Amino acid sequence: MTTQKLVDAIREVTASVQKAIDEGYRSRQIDADDLVEVLLAIADRLEADAGSA
Repeated sequence: MTTQKLVDAIREVTASVQKAIDEGYRSRQIDADDLVEVLLAIADRLEADAGSA
């Protein structure tokens, strides 16, 4: 796992969350459940990258 893959995963998930906010699917208010969802999305992305490597 490289630092760049971690950075890319964080950026991809952040962009996805921002798009959902912009489209009205998510609130700008974040709670613990939202944080867990974001962290799990990052973990899923990293796991997918590790599986394809």
